[in-house]
Amino acid sequence: MAGKVGRELTVEEGYQVARNVGLNCLATVKRHDGGPGQGHAGGETAGMVHCTEDFKDQPKVINGAQSPNRSLW
Repeated sequence: MAGKVGRELTVEEGYQVARNVGLNCLATVKRHDGGPGQGHAGGETAGMVHCTEDFKDQPKVINGAQSPNRSLW
């Protein structure tokens, strides 16, 4: 998907994109560290949302990146 949240993408679509990014990050950790529980502790998630200037629901989108982590820990 491409575009800005608040213009081409809805909050829900942005959430799904962020969730996919979170899953890709976890896959990278697993490939390099052996995965969660192999000495890698969960941490905090920081993110940026490509959105319109008047969009104010960035936390709702960023929560998508955290959702894969919540199911593991």
